Amino acid sequence: MRATRRTEGRRPPGGGRLPKRGRVMDNLIDNATRHSPEGTAVQLIGAPTAQGWNIDVRDEGPGVPAAARSILFERFVRADGARARDTAGAGLGLALSRAIAESHGGSLQLLDQNGSGASFRLFLPTNRS
Repeated sequence: MRATRRTEGRRPPGGGRLPKRGRVMDNLIDNATRHSPEGTAVQLIGAPTAQGWNIDVRDEGPGVPAAARSILFERFVRADGARARDTAGAGLGLALSRAIAESHGGSLQLLDQNGSGASFRLFLPTNRS
């Protein structure tokens, strides 16, 4: 697995000082790593918006099955077992990650997949109202 990182513009909010935000990134990177074939890249792409930051985590695995997309962020849900290289995880990571993002005024979503792989977008606002 190869990780690549690209940021554009100003520094992301929190500057890595907020542990719960770090947990979200850890969960997303862990998922991407587990679901990617050996030797493929996991991309981390950060880009500022007018309201905050979009941070995308993309893998080159088999993607999320269509049947699992609507329930992916619910607790104890695991996508099709064929997606993972191993059986680790209880199906809580994405549910907790979304709850943490929302507690900071942000969001976490699965982006449309054009081909293979999964792409998740974490949005974190620079200023909470």
